This record gives sequence, structure tokens and C-alpha cells, in this order.
Amino acid sequence: MASSKDVYPAEIGGYGRQFRNEIPDKSRGGLANLAFGTWCPPDIQPDTRIIAICGITDYTGPSIESSSSDGDESLITSVSGKSKKGVGRFVSKTKNLLTGGRISKRLSRKRNKHSPLGLASPILDGWFISDFFMFYHLFKGLGAHQCWIMGESPQDLVSKYGNYEHGESTGEHRVVLGPDLIHNIEADTNIRVFDKGELLKDFLRTFQEECRTAAALHQPILLMIFGHGDPVTYGVAIGGRGRPVEAPRLQTHHIAASLRSLDVALTMLFTSCYSGCWVLQPQLNISALMAASSSKPSWSWPSSLRGRSHGSVYATAVREALIKMEDERVTQQHPAPSGYVPEEVVHYSIYAELASVIHFTLLNDVDRLGSRHGIQFSAKDDVWELEWRKRSGIPLAAFQSRWEALPQMPAQPGSSLRQSKAGGAGIPSSSAMAKATNSQGFSDRFNDYQAKSAIKDLAYGYLNSFPPPDNSAPDRESNLAARSILEGVSISKHALEDLHATLAYRLGLMSLATPYKDLLGLEFRDYENFDYESWQDSLISSAGTSAEARGRWQKFRDYSDLIHKAPVFDPPTAQQGWHYNKPNDYLAASFAESGLTADQVNDATDKIVTG
Repeated sequence: MASSKDVYPAEIGGYGRQFRNEIPDKSRGGLANLAFGTWCPPDIQPDTRIIAICGITDYTGPSIESSSSDGDESLITSVSGKSKKGVGRFVSKTKNLLTGGRISKRLSRKRNKHSPLGLASPILDGWFISDFFMFYHLFKGLGAHQCWIMGESPQDLVSKYGNYEHGESTGEHRVVLGPDLIHNIEADTNIRVFDKGELLKDFLRTFQEECRTAAALHQPILLMIFGHGDPVTYGVAIGGRGRPVEAPRLQTHHIAASLRSLDVALTMLFTSCYSGCWVLQPQLNISALMAASSSKPSWSWPSSLRGRSHGSVYATAVREALIKMEDERVTQQHPAPSGYVPEEVVHYSIYAELASVIHFTLLNDVDRLGSRHGIQFSAKDDVWELEWRKRSGIPLAAFQSRWEALPQMPAQPGSSLRQSKAGGAGIPSSSAMAKATNSQGFSDRFNDYQAKSAIKDLAYGYLNSFPPPDNSAPDRESNLAARSILEGVSISKHALEDLHATLAYRLGLMSLATPYKDLLGLEFRDYENFDYESWQDSLISSAGTSAEARGRWQKFRDYSDLIHKAPVFDPPTAQQGWHYNKPNDYLAASFAESGLTADQVNDATDKIVTG
């Protein structure tokens, strides 16, 4: 979107490391009120070294078991957790749920009677794999060298799950990994499959080698990371043989160590939760395109009727932005400057304009509530005005034709970008909840029947407390597992114990959030009656026309960061699963709606933390 308007990076999630203002303003790292024109002299793009790592494994330990006996139907419940017919309930043969119906009956019959659904399934974490292969097809054959690293064999994934797709299922979406593509993918020596137990170690060794080569040849590096992030270490889970929450973490010090004493222009693109923290690290002088702020999760597309998610919302925005950057005539928000030549747009737009195009593509074309993502950017040496390909390392390519060359899938009826949610009524009694949430000696205290009954109480309470949508990355697995236990789907004892620990932790935080609010004397609804998603949607929609609503939304975002950094709530243990954002969001909303200042919020969080 080349434009004659100036770009203010601070307004689109940009963060700076140097104070370039005459009067330093620490807001957004000194970028407040700093503007750049969007055009620059042409520059020749150096050869880029492209490196990508997908940290997702097909771990089956805590997963739901799906019966594949003849005649049985595996019920994947509605996104709202309520019993409905048609669109509201995903009803399909298990072999169709697991493979998308695209693997032969001969392969389907090889399954055990109870086949565990691994986390690499498109029903669970497979959308990270969809992101990985979408970018693979966009960038294939470009630059000086490429290396695409995984801990799972693409052939094994296709044999087990069939097609992996990308894009919103109700609109244009395409196959990025599947039976029709696997032959060429398997033949590509740039795709490397390492032992998942050693995946982080092998990736770091490879990355260090690439950094040394890039420094010697004066080549930039584009590094893409696909995997779960956590808000404690801000690391990304890479491989491992056990629970993903216990997987080795790729952290900022790993990248800093690889770059030490090397002059390398590095751009990092993450689709991980909480990835915005990476742009705040002083030891990393990089350009960054991050899917979420340091206190927010990332989002996949909502599930299709077959229960599958097709990549992340952010990756779609980046893809559409790259298509716009190569052709000014595609869905532009602003007119081009006089004398504009379409064929030269990629030579003149600067890096700040690329960040702006991604930001406004997300908000205007992909997700009308896009500001909830909190996407963030940074520029190496704070040089935002460099030609965009030179600064980002993204090579020149016909991205639209590459995307359209992939097999297209028909649009399906299904969920909108916002998943529907369960109601807030019908939470079990406090005594039943207290008994169910007591996780000490869970296996010893209950027989199998009692254990399932206790977990059903937890699942019912959790699903009726307005949990985050299924397409929130840290919440998808626990949401689906909670619904499955209510539907009577068979899951192992190990899975029951993990699910009990996760739900007990999340409901335990719920029991703290309202008392914290009451302790501070805030007039705000109780946690279990707070539908955060509806509150957020309404506020973001109003912010477009109301300065008062914009102010409350900005306060909420700032206060959410403050609560997260305190931290007010204890992080989960490995068995309790991924971080749960709603308690933080509840307190931040209560602070913002009560009109507290930042100083008052700091005092309030100190009061909670210190008792």
C-alpha cells in the first residue's frame, strides 16, 4: 500500500530502541510522534537466507482418543458447547475428522480401534503447520539459501491427517500440505526433519552456521518461528518428547548468542503468543514482525465444519500485505503519489510502509477487531525508512500467483472470525466445585467413575464461565477436551489427570479474580458473569468513532501489560497447561472501566501481590 501519507510506527505497534526525538518520549521506545515518508530511492535487494522452524510435535499423551470402529460417529461438539443440530455440531466419521476424508479406506483401516488424536492434527495445533507451509510455498526457491526445519515428517502428517489448509474456511482457503503436494515437498532437500527430542539443539546449530555464512557473504537472514509461546520465559516451545508445555524453549538469549560478534541483518517473523516481548529486548537489534503483544495470545482462524483450523489470522494478514506491496492496484486504502509506476512500487516503499500495510490489512481486510492482537514491529538500528525488502529481507516474488497456484478448497458454512461462546449460567455449586478442583491426590481419591464425574463438574463450570474462543492458541486444546468429556468421548486416565489439573487451575484463578476486585473496592461485575470477548468486541467497535472508547481501550491494553508484568496471578505448572489470559484481562477491564490511573493500577497490583 504505497501512500503519500506519512507513517507513524508508534501508531501501528512499532517499537524503537533509540530515542530519536529531540525531547525523548519513552512511549513505544521513543517512537511517539515520529513519522516517516513512505517512499525512498530504489535499492538492490541482497540475497536472503531464509530459515524457518516449526516447533509443533504430534504428541498424543494428553489427547482425546477417537473411536474408529465401523458405524461409530465421533462427535466434535459445537463451538458454544451447547447441543445443536446442523452447523452448531460437528458430526463426522472419525476417519473424516482425522484425515479430512482424503486418505484411502486402506489407510483408514490401519488405525487402532482407539486412535489418539495427536497435537499436530489440524483440529488442535496443526494450524501452526499450516502457517509453516503457507510461507514455504510463498518463498520457495527465493533468496540465496533456504532451510525449513521440523520435528515431524510431512509424509507422516499427511498419512495421518490428510490436508492442511490455510485461510478462513468460510472464504478463500487453499491446501498447503496434502496428498497432492507431498511428492514435491518430500523431494525438496531444503526441508529438514530432525529428531524432535533434539529439535532445538539441531535448530540452534543450523542457525549459528547460517549466521556465520550470512556475515561472511553480507547476506540478510529472514527467520520465521512457528510454535506456542509462553508469557513467563517469552520462549517458543520447540520439539520435545513430552507435553508441549514442558518442551525446550527458544529464547532471546539463544538468538543473541548466535549473533554475537557478527554483523547480520536479521528479521524475525513469529506467529506465537506473547511474541511482542522479543522487540523489547535490548540485546536483540533486529527487525521484527510479531503476531501478538507481550501480554496477548495469537489467534488461528475459527474451526471449519470438520473441526479444523486453517492457519493463523496474522499469517493471512502478512500474506495479503505482501500481495499488496507487489501491486499498488490491489485493494489500496490511499492513492499513490503522482508519477507512480506500478512496476516500481516494490523498489520505492520503505520498511515502515510494510509494517503499516500489515497493520491496516489485519484491521481492515482480515479481522475487523484486529487491534485485539496487539501486533508489534521493530526495525534494526531503528532505521524504518530503508527500502522495505532490504530492511525485512523478504525477497521479491509474485506472491499472488504463488498463492493462487495452490489447490483451492470450496468455502464452507461455519463460524465467523469470532467463535460463539457458552453462556454464563448454570455453574455448579461452590461445594461441588471445591471438591472437584482439589487436585491433591486426584488419582488416589477417586475411582474412574468418580474421577469422570468430578471432571465433568469442572468442564461444565469452565465452559459456562465465558472462556476464551477456541481459536485462541493457548485455549484450543483445553476447550475441546472439556467439551469432549461432557460428550462422553473416551479419553485415557493420563488425559483425565491432565485435564483435571488444567481446569482446576483455570477455575482456581476464577475464584481469586473477583475477591481481588472486591479487595480494591471496584464497582464491576463478578468474574463468572464477565463475557470478556463481548466486552472487548463492543469496545473495539466503539473505538472507531468514539474518542472516549479509544481512551478506555488504550487504558485496558496498558493495564493488561502492567498486570502481566507484576505478575498478579501465578503461572501454570507443566501439568496445568498453557497460560490462561482471562483473569488478567478481567482485572485490566475492571481497572479501565473504573477510571483508574496508571499510578493507581500500579498501587493496586502491589497491594494484591504483597497482600
